Amino acid sequence: MHDKLRPPESRRRPRTKANWSVAVELGDRMLQGETIDVGQFSVKVRLEERLEVGSRVTLHLNPPQGCSVDAQAIVYRTDDDGAVFLFLKKTPVVLFAGNDKHSPAPRVLTILVVDDDPSIGSLVRDILGSAEYLVLFAVEPLEAIRLARQQPGDIDLLLVDVVMPLMDGRELARRVLDLRPKVKVLLMSGFEMSSLQDTGWTVIAKPFGITELLEKIKECMTAKKRSSVFAAPTRPTDQTTRSDTPAR
Repeated sequence: MHDKLRPPESRRRPRTKANWSVAVELGDRMLQGETIDVGQFSVKVRLEERLEVGSRVTLHLNPPQGCSVDAQAIVYRTDDDGAVFLFLKKTPVVLFAGNDKHSPAPRVLTILVVDDDPSIGSLVRDILGSAEYLVLFAVEPLEAIRLARQQPGDIDLLLVDVVMPLMDGRELARRVLDLRPKVKVLLMSGFEMSSLQDTGWTVIAKPFGITELLEKIKECMTAKKRSSVFAAPTRPTDQTTRSDTPAR
């Protein structure tokens, strides 16, 4: 099954240079811009303002010939010359804004996937991309740490293989948590998992199906955060040592 999946690069579609006026609706704001190029799945827009990666927007595209087009999209990345928006085909998985009108716009959940097996990475990207998650992928731990350090915007979930060269997935999770304390962790393993239950993190066994992976992600994102034995130790409080505690 995995060997039939081609990497995303081989599925790229040609892009067309286009200078269309576009209005970007972000929450209660309307930003004016101009398209740079347009593809089947995305559009690049020149804007005066840099937008947060993962933000959900409505694009009002106005081609010089033909009808105007309204499209739901997310900010995939922001380059020096403009922002790249990915079109959404269905209602995405989002973090909804609060009732306050000044609250930030809804944001698509971002998942950092780390696995040294490219075929697993391609499979997971296809599954999560079709479910309208924003997916970042790294094939080795050092690249994952670089993404965690440099990626603009939030990373909501780390989906990481346990057994990898250079660094254990649990150690990688601890380092990513040092950089992003709010990130949730979902471990993947094709080996005996009993030793992983004490980590305090959700675990999924390889091989897994599409429904199982999506359900595990939902479980992980909605569960209350539990302390992990791999988390950085907390600082001791200034409490007086009990007199009946023997000295060591």
